[in-house]
Amino acid sequence: MVIKWIICLLILSNQMIASNAPVFPEVRHFFDASNSDNNALNYVFNGRLTQKPTNPSISFAHQSREWDYQWYVLATTIPLMNDSGILSVGASIYTSPSLPVTSSDSIGPYISSYDSDTFFTLLMGYQPNINGLNAQFILSSKYRKLMDVSASQAAMDIHVSSPYILNNRLGIRSTNLLSSNYTWSTGKQESLAKYIGIYFFQPIYFLQVLIEYDYAINYENMNIFMSNAAFNLAPGLSVFSTFRIANTYSVTSVGTKLELSKNFVFDYISQTESYTYGDENIQSISIGVIL
Repeated sequence: MVIKWIICLLILSNQMIASNAPVFPEVRHFFDASNSDNNALNYVFNGRLTQKPTNPSISFAHQSREWDYQWYVLATTIPLMNDSGILSVGASIYTSPSLPVTSSDSIGPYISSYDSDTFFTLLMGYQPNINGLNAQFILSSKYRKLMDVSASQAAMDIHVSSPYILNNRLGIRSTNLLSSNYTWSTGKQESLAKYIGIYFFQPIYFLQVLIEYDYAINYENMNIFMSNAAFNLAPGLSVFSTFRIANTYSVTSVGTKLELSKNFVFDYISQTESYTYGDENIQSISIGVIL
């Protein structure tokens, strides 16, 4: 029933296409080091339900970006008593205190001061215990403070897979599927991009291949394609590479995952993001703990 409802939304999507994307789009979460991991970051933010968490876990990630932007992400999963489901919580802060503010004089423009930009996201999810179906329902709240203006939005999404359909290797997930308008303190209202994503995992000996396509149901030219391959070099040590492409950018990344113990995982990733104005190189780390 859930899958049929999502398919109906896809059929109707041509009637919901908008012409202009938001001026300041939503900050999307892509954690390629955790694409197939059974950790809290993958479960909460990536939304690929490859395995059901059996123990409480907590994961942290940090990414240093352009314009002194720092990205801090925390996620946790809590299996409830009596096998009644799984509760999950995630928080993301994407912030910079160093946005240049320009002025001009008779000579020309110059940087007169610096101001801040902060994008905060809070997610709460629940996965009921349903035989033969993994269905995670997520509520999210987003808030942005850009210099002296702010915007907020709330949404509800669903992530679905099944052990009876390729053993959870095929799944569907949404982003901003049911959501309020992105409302600015100036009174302006926008609609953030709504995505229906489908992913597929295929293990090939020591190689794990992932292909995913995110379809924007309310905007043109905002679809995203991603492919990822992870290779196990030795027990507890693997390397991976990801390629992601959209209409306005492409991303190539390489990284490594080190399982220091069965309860502690360390990831490092280096990625190059290519835009029309040039390339950016981003470094990030993530730490996962299973209790």
